[in-house]
Amino acid sequence: MGETFSTEEKVEFGVPQVSIPGPLLFVIYNCLGESTRINLSDNDTLVKQLPDDVTECSHYAFLDDLFDFITADEGTDEKEFFDKLGRELIRSSCTGCVEKAFRCLGGNLQEFLTTLDGVHDVLKYQENFEDHDRHETEAFICTLRDDILQLDFSTDRSAIAYLLVGSLKEIAELLYATETEIVLKRNEHDDRTFSFEIRPTNKTPDTDSQITKNKPSTPSTRNDDLLVDVATFCKAFPWHFVIDRRLELVQLGSGFMQLFGSVLVSLGKAVATYFEFRRPRSIRLTFTDIVKRANTPFVLAIRKLSAVKSFPAEVSVHIFLSNYN
Repeated sequence: MGETFSTEEKVEFGVPQVSIPGPLLFVIYNCLGESTRINLSDNDTLVKQLPDDVTECSHYAFLDDLFDFITADEGTDEKEFFDKLGRELIRSSCTGCVEKAFRCLGGNLQEFLTTLDGVHDVLKYQENFEDHDRHETEAFICTLRDDILQLDFSTDRSAIAYLLVGSLKEIAELLYATETEIVLKRNEHDDRTFSFEIRPTNKTPDTDSQITKNKPSTPSTRNDDLLVDVATFCKAFPWHFVIDRRLELVQLGSGFMQLFGSVLVSLGKAVATYFEFRRPRSIRLTFTDIVKRANTPFVLAIRKLSAVKSFPAEVSVHIFLSNYN
């Protein structure tokens, strides 16, 4: 069952492939106590299949086998079990420099998960620079819907999704003093995709700011309300562009105007005509999906157009999203 994996469990929290040694999970499991193990201790067959000590096992995935045994036991609630295991995992590992690093990811849970998405994408790219297709279908996207955080997460290992429920609860309590209720759902059309609905349960004056950002006021659409006029802005930021919900260019910096200004009429204003979105690699080119990944670094390549003369300068592109229809 678990003999094709290394001694380190690659627990994909959507974070950069957090490496959790199998022995650590084994120790945490044993520390939970008999009451936490529910009815597992009553099933001698299952217990005997789990090793007494995995510290010397060089090729054993304890988490996967544990998940198989727990789900096979009719008297065990696997969601409750892995909720507690996930909580204990964070309590045991989120200390010292790890806790400090986590606290740097945001002032509330939404910021934490959104920023974590960006960190995850960058490290995935670094680890798999020459293997672009391997993680093409992975998703780790956090959005706010009706004051509920929704985390969409993809993994081939169901155990990780179950473990993540308890881990997220403990992170919310440990870092943001927020108790949460998390509902885990599996996608009906893709069994490797899970969604987590996260809502706070300890309503206090500070809870909303800890779980989500304050809703901003509606921005003005009047040009004369801008502190910097458009012409000055385009000169100050020559390598920026603004797109609308149809992903059409509505504003170009002076640098891009030199490149594309003469062909906008003949080639159209679709952003995909002029730019190739290299990263994040799993993104669908829609306005909604781009907004979801707003905290993720984007890498764009300028397409080589026969109607445009070469421009060898290396540029830093700034994307601005317009809410104009």
